[in-house]
Amino acid sequence: MRKIIYIRQLFYYILVVLLTSLSTIVLHELGHFVFGLFSNCSEIKLVLIDQKIYGSYTEMKCPAETNIIILAFTGLLFVLPISMIYLFFFKNFEKYIGLMIIGFNFIISVYDLKVYLKIPFADVFSLLGIIIVIFAEYRMVKRIVI
Repeated sequence: MRKIIYIRQLFYYILVVLLTSLSTIVLHELGHFVFGLFSNCSEIKLVLIDQKIYGSYTEMKCPAETNIIILAFTGLLFVLPISMIYLFFFKNFEKYIGLMIIGFNFIISVYDLKVYLKIPFADVFSLLGIIIVIFAEYRMVKRIVI
């Protein structure tokens, strides 16, 4: 009987992590999409699954005066309020979903920081994101397991 409980908890935990990562990707790209709409960009295309690069991106043609720095950070900044809601308004293991969202968002943002801002140490954000996700998952599992 105890084995069934652990299997159920493990399945629940995997589902939460999977849905959190996928929803973070969608929200991140939606941030770029919304910025594109407000910046009078044309031909905006949000690609969530590209089989050639195994990734997601937002494609758009923007006027020359569009601020590339803001464009690069909109994905990161669009997700932060949602993660803060989880961190500050939820209790128990749910608050660690907010940390996971922040970690996944850092990992996703590395490409934006490398390509648009040409930051040489952008991979540090990926490493920081991985550490945050692992910490959040550890704390979450510690709260879920009986």
